[in-house]
Parts: sequence; structure tokens; C-alpha cells
Amino acid sequence: MNSLIVSFLIALLHAAPSASKESNVVLVKSSERFQVKCPSVPNRKRVQDIVWFKDNHTHPIYRYSAENAFSVFTHTTTHQHQPLEVWKGRVFSFIEEEQPTLTIGKANQGDSGVYVCQVTLSNRNTLSTSTTVLVVGDTNRPELFHSETGQRIKAFVGPVIEGNDLRITCVIQKGFSLQWYLNDRRIKEDNQSSLRATMLTSSGLKAKNSSVVQSRLTLRGLTRDMHGAMISCEARNENINLTSSVSVAVSLWTRPAEMRIQSRTFSAGVPASVECEIVGSRPVPEVTWRISGRPGQLASTFTHVSKDNAITTSVVTFVPTEEDQGRILICEARNQALQDFPGSTANQTLVLNVFYKPSVECSINRQGPLEDGATLVVFCKYRANPETAEIVWYRDGRRLEKSNAAVLVEHQATAKNSGRYACEVINAEGASRCDEIHVSVNAARPAGAFSSVLFVVCSTLVAVGFRN
Repeated sequence: MNSLIVSFLIALLHAAPSASKESNVVLVKSSERFQVKCPSVPNRKRVQDIVWFKDNHTHPIYRYSAENAFSVFTHTTTHQHQPLEVWKGRVFSFIEEEQPTLTIGKANQGDSGVYVCQVTLSNRNTLSTSTTVLVVGDTNRPELFHSETGQRIKAFVGPVIEGNDLRITCVIQKGFSLQWYLNDRRIKEDNQSSLRATMLTSSGLKAKNSSVVQSRLTLRGLTRDMHGAMISCEARNENINLTSSVSVAVSLWTRPAEMRIQSRTFSAGVPASVECEIVGSRPVPEVTWRISGRPGQLASTFTHVSKDNAITTSVVTFVPTEEDQGRILICEARNQALQDFPGSTANQTLVLNVFYKPSVECSINRQGPLEDGATLVVFCKYRANPETAEIVWYRDGRRLEKSNAAVLVEHQATAKNSGRYACEVINAEGASRCDEIHVSVNAARPAGAFSSVLFVVCSTLVAVGFRN
């Protein structure tokens, strides 16, 4: 057996369960009988239990048990053969030989796969071996198998995780030559290329007295553009002028490549919808929404997937509040199938620009009544988005035309400036007016009134003095 065949068998051994000590390959034509061999056991009396498994199934397809029964007079051994129900009538075992075997009749395409025989000895030690079975159908048509598992490939191969390698084996009877094509372009043998076709001879691999030809294709580090690519294996027999081929499409699991989120403005208290697109994630990702500073998640209201599963669109509807201004809306896509691989999660964000009508507060520069001639200052403090706003002042419900500023100033205030003051702030979202502030300005006293009184008092006192 040449070195390439040895490499092929080593790869199959690595793909088998970890308990296996030996590995081999069996190629069999459809409807024929084949055998799955167990490890060699020189002393059959040491065998306590033999089980055969197929692929990764937890239930054995066949079990042989040797139970010892002791009495005072006899020592007997009972043998129990227990095939799985669906395999009854097709399988039987030979355990008398040094190397026990399981024989399976009428092979069909579903029988392709990895078989494991596990032998448990009386000392509780175990021996095991794996056999990869490839069931070949029409001998004039090539067939494709997974190189690692021996599973037959039908219309699609995969899913393969982006960045991983893909290994396919093409098998046909002796007399044909095999050639690989990728999207109708011939793949040449090139050890330096990421596309590598390795021809394997049929030495040592027999399918019921008919040797076969097989070729293994290795595609290294699959990129996302390989999704949907067509791989073909073409078989040619120059002697009988016959050409046949088989083709499969590559199914690839890929990480999110790009995310787009719709940018927009919002109005407080008004329901709003935001759209998030996830491009290139296969299978369809799980999409979640949340707002920074808010507990919990937002419930997605709508999800749409394109026909080719390349674009996932998620829509969320929520009611923004004034407090959400400046917070971050987060759309997160998680590819659950790739959760153990880097890049399986991606997100896109949007800083919320929430418009809301003004909230207004008014205040005055001093408390209590103002003296005539003092300076009156009324402040209008507001918060609004958009900030550009119109400010209107009112006194006793009537609009004051002379000011559009956030501060109203009256120099040399008089009693005429007394009244109820309020400011109204208007932006695109609406108008708000502060609570009224009561302003009282004392009236001015008449000029000389106090001195006249003093003068009268003084003159009266003088007159009384002279009379004495």
C-alpha cells in the first residue's frame, strides 16, 4: 500500500471515535454482503461482551453477550445475540474465530458510514476498532463520500463551517480515470494550491473482487464565496468511450459579514420602528435588540429572510422617551451554529436622537416686593430637542412683544410692571409654558410729602413756644 493510501487511512482513523485502536476501509457494491471486523482476541473465553455501533449512535446495532452461570455441579456459559430491531434479518455474527466479525447482507446506500466494534474482556479491559464502509451503487457512475466519515454525499455537501477544510472522496470501478471540477473549471493537481486533488490508487482496496479507483479532493480554508459552488467528479473510460459525472453543491455556514441599521430621528411618546439588516450569516442568525441604560431587551416585531438566506432583516418597534435621548440602540446578531467560533456574534448601533417638546421653569432675581426703580429680572430655563426654539413672554396673559430671549429684564421697574409673568417655549415638537410668577413693585411716594409733614410739625412747635 503506497504512502497516499496510508495517509487516507490515517485520516479515517482520526475521524473515528477515540476508543478505536485500529481502522480500515471496506468498499462494497450495492446489494452485496460485507463484514465489519473486531479486534483479534487470542483467547475467546476471555470475551464477555461485544457491541457494534454505527456512526455516532448511542444504541448498538448488534450485541453479543457471554454470561457465565455457576452451580455446584456445572459451569455453563449462555450466549445471547441481540440485534437492533431494524437490523434483524440482515445481520449475524461469527464470534468463534480469533477475530470476531459482524456480517451485514444486502448493502444499501444507507449502510455507508463508520462502524465501531468494541470488545469487553473478562478483566474489564476493552479493545475496539473502526471500519469505514463505502457502499458503491452504479459501477459506471462515480459516487461521492465524506473522506472522514464515509457518509455518502447526495445533492449538497456540508454544511461546512467557514474557514474549515472540505475533503471529498470520489469512487468508481477500475478502468475509469477521475477528474475534479469547481464551477465547471478543471482543478489541477497542485500541492501549493488551496484546491488540492489527490489521486489515490486502488492498491489494497477491493470491492468484492473488483478493484476501484478513487480520488480525494481537499478544499482548504473555505471562504464565504464558496457557498453554492458546484463540485463535480468526472469519470472517463477511454476503452468504451464512456464519460459520466456527479455534482454536488457546497453548503457553508458563515459568520455575519455586514450589518446595516436604519438611521432616523424619534419623537418622545410616539411608537417608532427601526430596521436592521444582517448580511452573510448562515444559518439565519438570532437577532436581539436592546437600549443602553434600559433593563431587559426589546421584542423584535418582525423578521424577514431573503430567498437565498443571505440577508436577514429584523424590525423592532418601541416607544422612545425623553430619557432615551443620547442612549444607544443596539442590534445584535448571533449565529448559534457557530457560537464556539470567533466572529459568530456581531452588532450595529444607533445613537438615539429623540425629539421632545420643551420642559420650562421660570424664576425671579429676588423674592418679595420690589421697590420702585429697582431692576426686575425674570429667568426662563428650558430643556428641549431640537434646542432651536422660540421664546414668548406673557404678563397677565398678554404677550409681550419686546423680548424673545431666555431672560426678561425691566430696568427702573415701576408699579406698572407688577403682574403674573410666564414664558412659553416652542419647538418642532410643541409648546410648553412655565408656571406663572407673581411680581409686585411698590408704588413711588409723592415727592416732598414727608418733608411737608415735618415742616408742619416743626412750625406748630415754634408757635407754641412763642406764646409762652
